[in-house]
Amino acid sequence: MKQLKKYIVVALFVLFLLLIPFAMMLLTDHIRWSLLDFIMAGILLFITISTIHFIFKKIKNTKYFFVISIVFLTLMLLIWIEIAVVVFT
Repeated sequence: MKQLKKYIVVALFVLFLLLIPFAMMLLTDHIRWSLLDFIMAGILLFITISTIHFIFKKIKNTKYFFVISIVFLTLMLLIWIEIAVVVFT
């Protein structure tokens, strides 16, 4: 039950984060996300947050946790950029 609660909290946090671009779409014409953009961003954020939480539970050394988390966040950012603007072709 605790595991399910954790994933529900992560999903609600991801939905909250996705409200930011949705609200900006309502306020300006410069941001145009499709439903697929929201789905991809949601999946990427959910996987990233869940993985960092898993890393936090498994690695007790704070130094290693921060290094591994920064590496993982950098990878997530590179994937996000690649999906957004197709840089690496």
